[in-house]
Amino acid sequence: FMSQVLGLELSQQGIDFRGRYTLPWEYFVAPKPKPHVQAWLAGQQTGLWDKAISALTAALLWVHERSHILLGLLALSIATRILVLPVALKSERDQIITNDTADEMKALKARLAHDPVRKARAVQAFYKDKGLTPMKNLTALLFLPVMMLGVSAAQEASASLQTPFLWMADLGLPDPLFIMPVLFCALAAVYLLWAVAKTPRQKTLWMVLGMPALFAMVFSLSGAANAYLCFSLTLLLVQRAYVTGMHRKLGEAFALRAHKRRLAKLPRGVIPMGYTEELEHAGNKALRLSILRNAGLPVPGGVIVRSDAIHGYREMSEAKKDAFAAKVFALAGGKPVAVRSSASNEDGHDQSFAGVFESVLDVTADTMRAALDEVVTSFSSERAASYSGEGDSTDQGNIVVQEMVQAEYAGVLFTQDPMAPGMAMIEWVEGCGEDLVSGRVTPTSLRFGRYTGLPASEDQDQTLDMAPLLALGKQIEDTFGCPQDVEWAYANGQFQIVQSRDITTLSLGTEQEQVRLGEWRDLLDRYADAAPDQTILEQDEMSEVLPRPTPLSFSLMSELWAPGGSVDLACRELGVPYGLPEGRDGHLVNLFGKTYVDVALKQDMTLKLTAAKAKQLRKQAHPMITRFRSEVMPELRNKLAIWQALDYAALPQDKLLEAISTLKDMFIQEVYLEAEKINILAGFTMGEAGTAAAGDPALRAHLMHAELPNAPSSLLASCTGKDAQTRALQLMGHRSIFDYELSSPRYAEAPALLNSLLSSTVEPIGAVPVPANLPDELDDTIGIAIAYQDLKEQAKHEALRVVAELRRALLALGQVSGLEDLVFSLTFTEVLDSNWSNPAPLRELAEARAEKEALRKKSAPTDVSLTLRDCELLSLGAQAQTGDGTMGGTCVAGSGSATARVFWMEDDSCIDPAAFADFQDGDILVCRMVNPAWLPWVQRSGAVLSEVGGWLSHMAIVAREKDVLMLVACKGLDSLEHGEQVTVSEDGTIQPLEQKGLKVVSA
Repeated sequence: FMSQVLGLELSQQGIDFRGRYTLPWEYFVAPKPKPHVQAWLAGQQTGLWDKAISALTAALLWVHERSHILLGLLALSIATRILVLPVALKSERDQIITNDTADEMKALKARLAHDPVRKARAVQAFYKDKGLTPMKNLTALLFLPVMMLGVSAAQEASASLQTPFLWMADLGLPDPLFIMPVLFCALAAVYLLWAVAKTPRQKTLWMVLGMPALFAMVFSLSGAANAYLCFSLTLLLVQRAYVTGMHRKLGEAFALRAHKRRLAKLPRGVIPMGYTEELEHAGNKALRLSILRNAGLPVPGGVIVRSDAIHGYREMSEAKKDAFAAKVFALAGGKPVAVRSSASNEDGHDQSFAGVFESVLDVTADTMRAALDEVVTSFSSERAASYSGEGDSTDQGNIVVQEMVQAEYAGVLFTQDPMAPGMAMIEWVEGCGEDLVSGRVTPTSLRFGRYTGLPASEDQDQTLDMAPLLALGKQIEDTFGCPQDVEWAYANGQFQIVQSRDITTLSLGTEQEQVRLGEWRDLLDRYADAAPDQTILEQDEMSEVLPRPTPLSFSLMSELWAPGGSVDLACRELGVPYGLPEGRDGHLVNLFGKTYVDVALKQDMTLKLTAAKAKQLRKQAHPMITRFRSEVMPELRNKLAIWQALDYAALPQDKLLEAISTLKDMFIQEVYLEAEKINILAGFTMGEAGTAAAGDPALRAHLMHAELPNAPSSLLASCTGKDAQTRALQLMGHRSIFDYELSSPRYAEAPALLNSLLSSTVEPIGAVPVPANLPDELDDTIGIAIAYQDLKEQAKHEALRVVAELRRALLALGQVSGLEDLVFSLTFTEVLDSNWSNPAPLRELAEARAEKEALRKKSAPTDVSLTLRDCELLSLGAQAQTGDGTMGGTCVAGSGSATARVFWMEDDSCIDPAAFADFQDGDILVCRMVNPAWLPWVQRSGAVLSEVGGWLSHMAIVAREKDVLMLVACKGLDSLEHGEQVTVSEDGTIQPLEQKGLKVVSA
């Protein structure tokens, strides 16, 4: 009873009463822990986050003791920005690239929406191609918790300081005027509108909903915390400006203003070489030299006298002209200069005006006035009017006054040889380059691989190391985006660039030659990055299946191997990797009508299996044989029974096209898919069996000479007796000499082809017996490999029945449309997507393609494998062969042949039109060298023969532009008489008609 009374009293006092048997003296009220124990207990309850805040708070207080807390907050902002800067910069750049390529990505996803696997691969390949790393970029979000640490530390540190700042009495309290929160929101708005929101709707949502939410989050924070946020956002904006190149734009703007201030001090219309923005209408020559100089290439300095200055020059008095010339000479550097034209229409895409306007070299202060007068006068010359066909070029004239290079050697570089897409061509002479471009000297001619840089011939001239020049040529070509004709000079161990223009004549020669050049050009551009001796193309078993495929057959075979095709689908079902990248039409390459394979892509497709994948394939091997023979083959034959009963020609055209589409899809997505699964397993099992039999010759002989009942030879060998031909047609009628060539007749259509095979069939050698007492596992490995080799033949045999039906349907389409066999010159995309109600455009397309295919075949290489170096040399074509004839030359322009009267011009310095008084249109102009003043007669001639000159002389360039047959470096011209008849051909031969017995070969 007393314990209960005491318990009641204790409970009333707030002390825990635990039961009737608890005695008062058993209670113990613990005293407060000692201070160091309390500190230890508090530390045990503090996490890493709180410790980090405390450390930052201590650092801020330390800074404040020595300067001011705001400086500490600025330093903290800079430190946190630097901490994530590499990832943040990458993330910003990726964000810009992602925004710029958003339409491309959207189109890619839409195109592959039907195939999630391909879409995923394509997206990954897209990211890799663009250098995007979305997952890694997420680490940039580490900035957010770092910023939260900074805000918390700023709050704690400022709360303990009570430091005033401007309008705020205490940085530890919220801003009473809300200036800091509003500033933060303004900075945030700038960043969000600049970097995040891309559509008007997104911008509106951020401003209407996002900004009030941000303000609500920060208005109650202390002034110090808001200052830290403003510092951090300002640095984020600086980072964004750097990534977007704003600093460069500002630098360019300041540089432009400085340029304009300097220009204001110069004579009107006289522009220093580097002022590209002022030279956009000063002619290609001046503009390009300025661009190259600003790009860091070795271009001699100088000034440009624009057309407005030339117009004023014409109106000046003699004294003012002298003063103007002296001023220009001084601005150009006060050293000897070259004074050359830069007409607005010169060095253009269609016409180069090579040699049409005057150039004056080694001009000094005393001759500067005369040089200006001479070049200005050439703008209105008869020669210029004759070339352009547009009359006076006076108003288009500009003049380049450039430091004269005292050249030890000079020449011209074609970064792409017009007649050999795989070659760069260099012609050079000793001394000044004017002798070369004017055609007064026969140059030393060199060729180098355009991509490898290797000399075309090991014994060609090596006076100069041309590697630095070729590197400059590539840099110039990259700058302008197309092959360049580059004039250069060499002095004091360095190459100087004095002119560069687009090559205006890259499609030369006959139609066959143009086809040849175009195909080599496309191929070399595709494999430009390959190593010189790396095999890029080779012929393999696919070349035996389709040695010279029609476009229709090649498109079908390419689709089998392309992403989404039979091979891809088979790899997915078997769970093995598929190596072809998205966006490529398989690894097959049609080169001049012959089938090659891309070696690198073929290697990527090589089966590479882990131990787990290999085990998985072994488990699938045995069931696959049973499934194919018991399920796939019966189902295929049931479907084919209906297709084989169809008369395709009787179908309406739309139904016929639907049938072709269905058959193609059936072949790719069903029948050949099963065949390809068997092919993959056959390769895998044979590889394992080959490894197992490697040390046993008898076992290997059994493996390599096993009997395959479904091989074509075995099927034909089974056809004996009087019904042999009938039996052979039943077995092989759906096949052909080239099974996958749709244009090739099936044996059922041409039994004579099969009969010849049947009559030539010899008895098989017979299978090599399996060695006795093989372990069960080894016996199974060998047996399954042989079984799959036979199944592979059977699967192909059955799949080709669908190909035979596809051919029947296509023949019917050709018959009803009137295209007949021309239908095989189309691709499947063209067949299925075109408007067949009007087949005339398709006929024109097919005829043009068939003609082109015939031309392509004539230029096809015979090599089984090709390296990049091989392709460069093969692109030389007939030029790779040299002759030693007594009369002939090198064709540098024109095509075909010309038979006409010889017009001899003995005096190559003559510029008097009277010398051409008896010249008749079509005459063959024969001379020691071609004088540029003869341009009107060159254009009227049937051909031009010159003892001196080269590929890159001005007159050769003009002749190519005007399609005039021209031979240079000619031998034996002295034997030609004025007025006699002669035949000149593009192969370099010169044949006098009176001496038909004379042996003439190309020089």
